[in-house]
Amino acid sequence: MSSSFKSKKHQCIVFLKLCSSIKHLLQIHAQIHLSSLQSDSFIISELVRVSSLSHTKDLSFARTLLLHSSDSSPSTWNMLSRGYASSDSPVESIRIYSEMKRRRIKPNKLTFPFLLNACASFLGFTAGRQIQVDVFKHGFDYDVYVGNNLVHFYGSCKKTSDASKVFDEMPERNVVSWNSIMTAFVENGKFSLGIECFAEMICARFCPDETTMVVLLSACVGNLSLGKLVHSQVMVRGLELNLSTCMESLVD
Repeated sequence: MSSSFKSKKHQCIVFLKLCSSIKHLLQIHAQIHLSSLQSDSFIISELVRVSSLSHTKDLSFARTLLLHSSDSSPSTWNMLSRGYASSDSPVESIRIYSEMKRRRIKPNKLTFPFLLNACASFLGFTAGRQIQVDVFKHGFDYDVYVGNNLVHFYGSCKKTSDASKVFDEMPERNVVSWNSIMTAFVENGKFSLGIECFAEMICARFCPDETTMVVLLSACVGNLSLGKLVHSQVMVRGLELNLSTCMESLVD
């Protein structure tokens, strides 16, 4: 590789990191073609990252770019999937995954949380079920991050028994795991089960965080003694709760 080619590649990478608008992105893309860098896997990955995840994102541009490339890195495809999962069209994340499968691109453990978040957003129960099948197929059912997102997905789809089953079978749990199952119960009106989860969490020697307490507050309406318990836990643990969030929890 010539020093001139290396210099052009470095320049394009720097420009991408400094990109501040879609107009700027398109100019950089044109420069990449002029420099014969359009097949460089790292350059493609950076283009997809900027157009999928930055404040100047253009998901249609990122999609066209990736579909016309030979990039087989799951990380690059995950970035586009993640972009769609947090957009107004989360179902497109599932279509991107379908294209990954068609191209025989093997997913990694970061592929599935984005897809499950997308399914939770558009309440795609059938699609989420299929994603869970693929989670088991690829051996990622042990991963705590994947498990947490499965619990969240089932809770969002009002399938608390499924959420509970996933949680119970998780080989590893963290605070987010407990918060996820508590949220699944509380947001579906099963306040007593949410409170029971909190008690089990304490017995299992997990330290609740601000999210735990906000979720628990949602289950406290009409229960003064429990409200006092939550308040004492907040004081003892020195937690700082966002007042507006707490008020929204109580109103909801």
